[in-house]
Amino acid sequence: LNIHYKHTHRDKPQYECDECHVIFAIKRELSTHMRIHSGEQPHTCTQCGKQFGTRQLLKKHWMWHTGERSHVCPHCGKAFFQ
Repeated sequence: LNIHYKHTHRDKPQYECDECHVIFAIKRELSTHMRIHSGEQPHTCTQCGKQFGTRQLLKKHWMWHTGERSHVCPHCGKAFFQ
């Protein structure tokens, strides 16, 4: 519902991707999204050199190196990356 409201009913300017027509409320989000189409991957893992389009993807990847599992099942205690 929040996404629908932001993209459909906001009075603020909207930014549309020319490639796939996804609409963003914030221009920076469109710029980040455009990396999908351009192939730009400015974030590099210092451990293995793999590159990512966003810091969030790099952070998820980094958990594989550190073994961090911050999501724990409340029923059995098993931990997961996400």
